[in-house]
Amino acid sequence: MRALLVSDTHGKIELINQLIDNAHADIVIHAGDFGFYDESSYQYLSSRELLLLITHSPYRKEYSLDKADKITLIEIVKKHNLLGDFDDYLNHKKKFNKPVYAVYGNHEDVGVIKKLKSNSIHNFHLLDEDNIYSINENDELAFRIFGMGGNFLVGQKMLNQPIAGSAGKVWATLHQFGVLYKKFDDKTKPSIFVSHVLVRNHCSHV
Repeated sequence: MRALLVSDTHGKIELINQLIDNAHADIVIHAGDFGFYDESSYQYLSSRELLLLITHSPYRKEYSLDKADKITLIEIVKKHNLLGDFDDYLNHKKKFNKPVYAVYGNHEDVGVIKKLKSNSIHNFHLLDEDNIYSINENDELAFRIFGMGGNFLVGQKMLNQPIAGSAGKVWATLHQFGVLYKKFDDKTKPSIFVSHVLVRNHCSHV
């Protein structure tokens, strides 16, 4: 089995299928900042998050952004489709070529993540406190995969109830870790834990 490990695609969803084909991967493990946005995200993202999308894009030098208001930022993001194409996967217009297992990052739309709880996407599996997946090879268990996304913020925010975040920022809570831990009925089986950030804010790609 070939597992492709990726992270921080930030809405460039089609890149995942390209990498699957290039690597001849059987599964994908994605460590967050996936690009969980849809058309409604424009009204919920903060100006700071919109600005980050532009400054981290190839188009950042085309604009003077020092005094840009939110309306201007939205126009730029829309013009260059910087939220990406995840909406097409939510609406079943596109699909992933192989199974994708992903945590959410700290730069995502909480509203879209909530939609994933009740919206089935072909070959997509969300890693959060509600899900532990068994990966089989040759009809035998190869390993189990589970994970927790969002930012790890030590303080009052950790005491919130899931899913926590707003305006394009997401963080993990102690409640979520507790729920996930209780789901392990046999902790001796081979397992992979996927997270987006550690305490020191370094990405952990498995």
